[in-house]
Amino acid sequence: MKGKNGCLGAFCYLAVFAMALLALPALLWFCRRGAGEEVALPVVMYHRVCEQEEDADRYTVSAAGLEKDLEALLAAGYTPVRLSQVLDYARSGGPLPRKPVLLVFDDGDASFAREAMPVLKKYVVPAVVSVIGDAAAGAQGRAGEHLTWSQLAALEKTGLVELQSHSASLHTYARPGVKRLPGGSEQDHAALLAADAARMRAMADEAGAALLPAFAYPYGALDPNAEKALKAAGMQATMTSEEYSNMLTRSPECLFRLGRFERTGFMTTAQLLAKLK
Repeated sequence: MKGKNGCLGAFCYLAVFAMALLALPALLWFCRRGAGEEVALPVVMYHRVCEQEEDADRYTVSAAGLEKDLEALLAAGYTPVRLSQVLDYARSGGPLPRKPVLLVFDDGDASFAREAMPVLKKYVVPAVVSVIGDAAAGAQGRAGEHLTWSQLAALEKTGLVELQSHSASLHTYARPGVKRLPGGSEQDHAALLAADAARMRAMADEAGAALLPAFAYPYGALDPNAEKALKAAGMQATMTSEEYSNMLTRSPECLFRLGRFERTGFMTTAQLLAKLK
């Protein structure tokens, strides 16, 4: 009797094992399919970072506020990622964590190195700086207001900071960002954006700074012809100031007109997280 039960048990084990083998291809297919499906990517946009809470304003968040944001994001299961990871996911099939989030600091304000960087280092969190080329070269803004190209290059070499273009010379009130001016032709407009992109790359190369092929629209000003011209100039991603979460796919087209949630100094961390959800 014992021998029969043993044979029966062995047969059952073999049957279960065979069924598992048959199911394995389907399971692997499902896993591969899941990895290639849409991934939600919220992008949080900061500008300046101040030391004291009372100095926070529309475009400035305190260092303590930034730290609270990072603690809350990590506690909520978000994983801050690099922009290069996002590009690689859509263009080359690279991996992303289950709940990625991208942190972007616009304008290359000098407060980034002074106030934001210590917080990012403490939590080992990466971020992207949107660089205004002329400001980094000292040709725009007040002295000491923006990080210089050499400072940006040093920050990029820490491994926590990546750089993208906020235009070389189009982030100015003298014109509406990258929008085509009234009466201007599409060809002239495209040539302007191509020249601006080339100048931006030249400045970064001269400083020894790696500049990702991504572009944050100055003032968030959108233009259909600009999007086409920026792609032709080699940009692999663009970012707007429109507030929505992005759905990434394995298609490079998902990287254009990425939305960003603006973090103001008047907002609480809880309000920020509510936006991301």
